Amino acid sequence: MEAILSQITPDLFLLHAPKRILSGYFTVFIGLRRQNIQLPPMEQLRAQVLERLIFERAIKQRARETGIRIDDQMVNASIEQIARQNNLSVDQLRQRLMADGVSFSSFREEIRDEITTQRLREREVDAKIQIPESEIDAYLAEQAGFTTGNTTEFHIQHILIPIDHPDNTEKLKKHAEEIAERARAGEDFAMLAATYSRASDALQGGDIGWRNLQSLPNVMADVLKESPRKGVYIIKGKDSWDVMRVSDTRDGVQFKLAGGPVEQTHARHILMLVSDITPEGEVIHRLNDIKRRIDAGESDFATMARLHSVDNSATRGGDLGWLQPGDTVPEFEKAMNSLKPNEVSEPIKSQFGYHQQRLPPEYLHERIL
Repeated sequence: MEAILSQITPDLFLLHAPKRILSGYFTVFIGLRRQNIQLPPMEQLRAQVLERLIFERAIKQRARETGIRIDDQMVNASIEQIARQNNLSVDQLRQRLMADGVSFSSFREEIRDEITTQRLREREVDAKIQIPESEIDAYLAEQAGFTTGNTTEFHIQHILIPIDHPDNTEKLKKHAEEIAERARAGEDFAMLAATYSRASDALQGGDIGWRNLQSLPNVMADVLKESPRKGVYIIKGKDSWDVMRVSDTRDGVQFKLAGGPVEQTHARHILMLVSDITPEGEVIHRLNDIKRRIDAGESDFATMARLHSVDNSATRGGDLGWLQPGDTVPEFEKAMNSLKPNEVSEPIKSQFGYHQQRLPPEYLHERIL
């Protein structure tokens, strides 16, 4: 990815995408407004949008190289799902977008880009993460209080200021200190992040969510070990300064753990959505045909999920991992609990569409949470 980005200079990009940049300003403006984040100065906003668009171009190039293709049917299905989640029809969603000044064609392409980015990340990052069950069990036992490990979690926001040259280190440190002082004085940290941060989460207010010490970079974790409380901190990284804000703390054990044995089920599924392009009868027919092919040994479930499922789990062969009671909708859970290992279900209708399930041989176990 770094090699791709190095070939796309801002000057080259500006020659080919002026309309895209102007559109990007407006999209970001709407996004910040909806998140109630104050709009940063135009100069900083321009730089943020340009970097974001260059990164999007790099993502698209990498997706083409790895063979990721998002067809119109998948985009249509995602848009219909968005509309349903907002209690709207697709036509009503179209009108809502027009009222916000967003063309429907631009919205479609934005959805296509988001799906592409998600699939690329899952293929290149998530698929490489392999956590043994023994490690998960050991972690849960530790979190349940069987050791004296620190279970505090911190809600973190940050502003990343890269050091572009060693000679600028002190100058940029002063810049970071000024931002920190403004945050301590009560200025909105999300607005400061959207204005000054060069991190990918800048336009989300620099919010990286709840983290424990183990999931934070060492430089951040070291600071919080010394001062585990709310506040604004300045941190020196290898090639950057970071302004970090701890907005809240909580006990991770109390929040995450239920305190007793929980039965979990390992499942895979294929999700198809009913639309004008694929009406209900066609969806059911396709799922029945998939079941026939798998039962006849003509294909396997993972391959069929990668080819036909519109769910994010498609890149993992439909693997949903270990599910606890209540993780899924009642229709899905009821059908899952009635399946035998390696059995492929009939089509299952839920609020999300039609599912087809399969339980692998190691489909059931209990874990102490």
